[in-house]
Amino acid sequence: MPPSVLAATGNNAIVDHVVVELRHATTPSVVVATRGALVQRDGDAVGMDGSSPVHPVRGTR
Repeated sequence: MPPSVLAATGNNAIVDHVVVELRHATTPSVVVATRGALVQRDGDAVGMDGSSPVHPVRGTR
């Protein structure tokens, strides 16, 4: 992650990170895919670049 991502201030400041998981519909203990995301001060979850939306995780069937 570029240091500039952490330089944002105000509501867009990065305050935490999360892991988004796509789980199997009938067997929720099975993780199909994962993606990292960042949490901004205002509660928005954004991509690891600090600004793009977190797109749905694609898995295999």
